[in-house]
Amino acid sequence: MEKNEYRRIIRLQKQILRSIRADVRKTLGRQTKDIQRYYTQYKKEFTTSFKASTPEELMDRSIVSDLIFVGDYHTFKRSQQTALKILEGLSTDPEHSLIVGLELFSSDKQPVLDEMWEQSLSNAPLDEEKLLKSVEYEKLWGFPWKNYRELVYFCYEKKIRILGLNLYSKSLEERDRHAAKVLADVLSETHGSNTKLKILTLYGDLHLAKRHLPKKVSLELKNRELKRKTLVVFQNSETLYWKMPDSKTSLTSSVLKLGGNRFCIMNAPPWMKLQSFLDWNESEALFNLEENSSLYEQTHVHIHRLSEALGFAEISPIDFHVLTLDGLDQWKSLSNGMSKAESKAIKFLILTNRAFFWGKQNLIYLPPESTNASSEIASLLLHHKQSQSETVFTDPKTQFHQAILSYCIAYFGSKILNPKRKCDLEEDLKKHLELPLRPKALLEEKIQRKSDRIILAQCDAQIHFLKTGKQTRSPYRRMEGPSRMALFLNTVRGLGFLLGEKLYRGFLDGRIDLSFIQNLYHTNFNSEARSRLIYHETLLKLDVQGLEQSTKKDYF
Repeated sequence: MEKNEYRRIIRLQKQILRSIRADVRKTLGRQTKDIQRYYTQYKKEFTTSFKASTPEELMDRSIVSDLIFVGDYHTFKRSQQTALKILEGLSTDPEHSLIVGLELFSSDKQPVLDEMWEQSLSNAPLDEEKLLKSVEYEKLWGFPWKNYRELVYFCYEKKIRILGLNLYSKSLEERDRHAAKVLADVLSETHGSNTKLKILTLYGDLHLAKRHLPKKVSLELKNRELKRKTLVVFQNSETLYWKMPDSKTSLTSSVLKLGGNRFCIMNAPPWMKLQSFLDWNESEALFNLEENSSLYEQTHVHIHRLSEALGFAEISPIDFHVLTLDGLDQWKSLSNGMSKAESKAIKFLILTNRAFFWGKQNLIYLPPESTNASSEIASLLLHHKQSQSETVFTDPKTQFHQAILSYCIAYFGSKILNPKRKCDLEEDLKKHLELPLRPKALLEEKIQRKSDRIILAQCDAQIHFLKTGKQTRSPYRRMEGPSRMALFLNTVRGLGFLLGEKLYRGFLDGRIDLSFIQNLYHTNFNSEARSRLIYHETLLKLDVQGLEQSTKKDYF
């Protein structure tokens, strides 16, 4: 790849990351000053120089360390898999007794964990359901159990004791102090004995900054007149990821050495872990797909399942090309057949990490590791197959209702495949707009707020239509200006998802019958006039009750 082309790809990736970060910030809301300060201290860990290392050097350092801290990103499975790989390497060392400390378990559940350990010593099978219930996993932790399951089972099979480290407090500092005391207490128990104890700790990456958990452990050990060799292993630092191309470090390096006792494993781009949080927040369903199956195959599985669920006859295979972030170098050749407006719209969708289907070239774009996005595309492909509708929209004046219906179809289909999926409803948008805009807000955040206001105004217009019969019109004049395309596509996506949620609820409670849904999938949305009629027909079907303003918390 040419240098200029490579730099262009990097710029695109950074814009995508900013868009995902804006979605994460919207989800989390404004953070307290304590959390902001805590995060700032963490970011300082990656301002110093670094150099390429190797997995072998990292394992060698792990073997000679007494306390190994491994950073965790709770919704990103690769974090836990990395910890497991290190644990597997340590478990072959016959000279040390091994213990694993986990943030996901509260320390007040230690009797449950010790009972599990004792059962493992007697070779009894692990009662997983009993364990999760006894430690109140969903209530006290709630992050995907599937991410941690393999690690816990490995400990059980190898008869490795697990320590619960968490204290359920809003104070990050208090949680660090508590975990440090638990670790120091256990290390003190073996002091003076012949037992050589090694503890691997999996704890949130932010907690591993020098002034956080490691410092608290150091102070606790000093108070007990103990010295232990520690090792800190961060994972997938965003700061280091963008520094690597400008340094002498190879982009293929999977381990970086930060100096002293600190390493960082780099096995994923930063947007993947953020996307994993968004997917978890949307309650990603488990589709039982093979992890190594291709996106092409996964999407076809979704099409087949959705077709069955909606009672369609077996459809012939659908051919399409899959474009992902890793394949953006193909973009130049693929964009030849696009109009200027289409190119601008599709570029925006990629930069904002939105899935899309471009029917003219049978091309789909999928964000990294998003099952919901794959399900949306499957729904659009099923609709396109039966109606030949276009799915890339460029004009808020002439395609407003077409776009809403298309996004409605996309969301509705993904909701059939994943009933736990969420989207922002009216009260959620109002609550978001009540929060003050942060001083250094991203442009994407400002656009999203303006879009949210347009969405809420349109929702009011829907209710007004049902009460007066006065049909809604495109609010295209509110979308003029340099951010016109962004406002349009954000707005119709939000309205389409919201309508898709209400359509799904209407389908469940019987206001919407299956034949109406099937007709939608067979209807061509290429005419704005016809789409406007179908849109209002859908509103009438839902009625005021079905369009009642609510929050996603009402449903989940």
